[in-house]
Amino acid sequence: MDPIIRKYSEKKDKKAARRIWTECGWLSDDKKEKEAFDLFISSSPATVFEHAGAAECLVLSTPARLRYLEKDLSYSAITGVTTS
Repeated sequence: MDPIIRKYSEKKDKKAARRIWTECGWLSDDKKEKEAFDLFISSSPATVFEHAGAAECLVLSTPARLRYLEKDLSYSAITGVTTS
């Protein structure tokens, strides 16, 4: 089976993404933490690596601009990589 790399889908991936962050120690079972995680991930472009029908790696990024010599340069920064 070939790996699948695709955009994060809240409907399909939220449970797996929470599991990944919990396994890494970045998320507890606290309701407020889960709500904050959901808000954070919904505001960041996210990509998942899917294996056996479930997300096993989550990559978060953010678009940004950098001012250099009176020009705006666009870029994207990777802000998190977590793997189950």
